[in-house]
Amino acid sequence: MEEHRLCALDELKDGGGKSLRAGTMSLAVFRIGEEVFAMENVCPHNGAALHDGILNADEKTILCRWHYIAFDLQNGDCVGNPRCRANIYPLDVRDGEVFVRLEED
Repeated sequence: MEEHRLCALDELKDGGGKSLRAGTMSLAVFRIGEEVFAMENVCPHNGAALHDGILNADEKTILCRWHYIAFDLQNGDCVGNPRCRANIYPLDVRDGEVFVRLEED
């Protein structure tokens, strides 16, 4: 696995999402309080960007704006459709900086 610095934690709006790059990959990064989540910034259903979806902080889900499909930020599962899943990536927050680990091709 290769580690990439994404941003400073305070660059992420609490309760919001942001599109960030790690190497050649576009990630949707979400902050809920002190928790940060990352997934590939492409809805597996039909390719919409997920970073600007509707975040539900209580349920820790992101709702795709194109087709209103919700994804669990913790495991990538599509709520209500076990055949659809978003790719998620592990994050670490150290000294106020956010890092993601990606498998090398």
